[in-house]
Amino acid sequence: MPWMCKRRLYFVFVVVLILLLIGAKGQGPDNHGPLNPFLRGTEAHLKFEHQPLIGIVPVKLKELEHSLRRPLGSSHIDGWTSEGYSMEVVPRNLGPCSSADGLPARVAVTVTATKPEARHWVAAYSPANANISLTAPVRYSVISEADPSYLTTGTASLFLDLTCIRSDYSLILFRALPPPNENTSHARVDPEGSQSVTCSGVLSFEDADAPLKARVTPAGPQINTGKDYSGRLRVQWSSGRGQEHGPSLHWGPSGGSPEELISVAASATTFSREEMCGPPATQYGYRDVGWVHAADIEGAVPGSTVEYFLSDQTGAKSRKYTLKVPPSPGKDVRTSLAMFGDMGRGTQDDSKVWHPYGWAAGNVSESLRAEAEAGNLDAVFCFGDLSYAQGYLSQWDEWLQQIEDFASKVPFLTNLGNHEYGASRDSWENPATRSLFETEDSGGECGVPALSLFSTPGAALGGRGALWWAQSVGSILLVSMNTEVEFTTGSEQWQFLDRALGSIDRKVTPWLVFAGHRPGLIDSSYLQCSACVKNGGMDPSDGAVMAELQRHVGPLLDRHRVSLAFWGHNHAYQRHCAYDYSTGKCVQRSVGRNPARYRNPKAPVHIVVGTAGAEFSLNFRNASFNEVEFSQFGYIKLAAENRTHIVGEFIEAASGPGGAILDSFVIEQDDFVDANSKHKISLDSNSKVGVFVL
Repeated sequence: MPWMCKRRLYFVFVVVLILLLIGAKGQGPDNHGPLNPFLRGTEAHLKFEHQPLIGIVPVKLKELEHSLRRPLGSSHIDGWTSEGYSMEVVPRNLGPCSSADGLPARVAVTVTATKPEARHWVAAYSPANANISLTAPVRYSVISEADPSYLTTGTASLFLDLTCIRSDYSLILFRALPPPNENTSHARVDPEGSQSVTCSGVLSFEDADAPLKARVTPAGPQINTGKDYSGRLRVQWSSGRGQEHGPSLHWGPSGGSPEELISVAASATTFSREEMCGPPATQYGYRDVGWVHAADIEGAVPGSTVEYFLSDQTGAKSRKYTLKVPPSPGKDVRTSLAMFGDMGRGTQDDSKVWHPYGWAAGNVSESLRAEAEAGNLDAVFCFGDLSYAQGYLSQWDEWLQQIEDFASKVPFLTNLGNHEYGASRDSWENPATRSLFETEDSGGECGVPALSLFSTPGAALGGRGALWWAQSVGSILLVSMNTEVEFTTGSEQWQFLDRALGSIDRKVTPWLVFAGHRPGLIDSSYLQCSACVKNGGMDPSDGAVMAELQRHVGPLLDRHRVSLAFWGHNHAYQRHCAYDYSTGKCVQRSVGRNPARYRNPKAPVHIVVGTAGAEFSLNFRNASFNEVEFSQFGYIKLAAENRTHIVGEFIEAASGPGGAILDSFVIEQDDFVDANSKHKISLDSNSKVGVFVL
């Protein structure tokens, strides 16, 4: 064979090998790099970037014997140390929980060791007296990663941010016990053999039980009766005090006098570990969630701004919040929404928790805060994979703190993804509500925290109605499905979607926007996972789920002329053609760029925007329907300008407010009225469906 032919064959072989490696890398929606160095054995398959607390195995942690402890002194309540170690934390008084900025308290930690090792680490526990063998920490830091000079100087400085979560804290320094015959100076970090050697003692907030973490959600029940419910909103918040302490909401017009304030008594609910379905949520990941309060604002003027604060009978008060009331429905009412999925928590301190994600989710939250403060948004919608707590309930408090500055200013809509709902199919008591997939993605939560912390428009319907909903916001009708439970033709959810989509009155809400977590159209190399099909569950791969959604839900989107379909789950941005499910083809591609234009598309334009903070999937394969794709953190700002034009802009937000517009598109439609469409959905005892008007 001539030398040139051999060279060409070698080149082809290398290219094929590279493509195969890339494809292997993309064989899963959660492909995010190296594993947690704390993991080994049967846990090594877990990708800890979603939730690094997975790397801590409490039952393997050991307390130092009391005979080896030395008290730190009277100023360090319950603090102690041991020979060769010291730890100083400043400040010890973490300040008031209801501070004006609502930010976590930052503490400076100084660690000193006579024999520093790479396997030393610090963990934050709350409450301060938590049993380390039964409870996961709230966050932790590997000292030599936070301060590399530690290994040579024996002294390290690091920072930890502590969120008010209805209790005090303590920090514990651990040393990793070496396996037999292993050189401790070169051993890798591994807490499965770690022992506590120093405890900071109690670090306390002032009034840790105060009302905090406000978020605004749809009020319900708001079944369509022809009445405008735009001025009816639900405020939810968290505290450490129950109904006996008289939780209340106080609201009035922005700039109004104290006499104009309306006080509303709030409810108080909670949930226990027994209501969830598996570990870690029911075991070491559980943490008392306190009380979830809710009270309704009624009669606010649509489009106006109101002010509110929260209180209880102990005299505790929250900071003052400002809320923009959404506009009334109307065909030419300008309406602006922020749309995204897959957020998670960011971090700016030296903790390992969320460190692989950096502060991307935090900067997206900051950008949304700036948009809300500027009056640029009427509502925000996160369609699945909210906090990525995955059974570590302290992380829900961390996430609520992160989103408060936008979720308290405009209505915040949510639905559930696999990381809120996914659990082994055997763990569900009611087969009708169990996950479609054999998975442990929620860490045993089974949707309980998410549905307890966030009211949904469907919650008033009872039962499974909380899992899917329809909601009018100005000139847009949003319809949300739950991709984690049964959606096949004729199922309860399918019937709801059919009726909700068919209820649109284009004279009132000319734009019909659909959303779900797992994509009905996705450019992904994760096409099949036969090994994942267990216990009667569905193949969770992007390709398999897409095929099922196209078979069962796709015809509904076509039939009811959905304008846009939004999806998450895949951590990327993709904008697709107007895609007809009946033919499996693009019926219209956009023209131009920034903005790209679609003119009277006869099928929905599809957008994947799982870009609010979770690390990128990176498994594109250049599918023919995919017009634009990139990996950048951000969100879609969707603005219905009038009955004929709706504009979408992908706003880059990795670096905070003021990010660039990386993609923009316009959908133009004729002013039409479907004579066969119904103005309202009827509600009867069998269907339990309804459209809610915000």
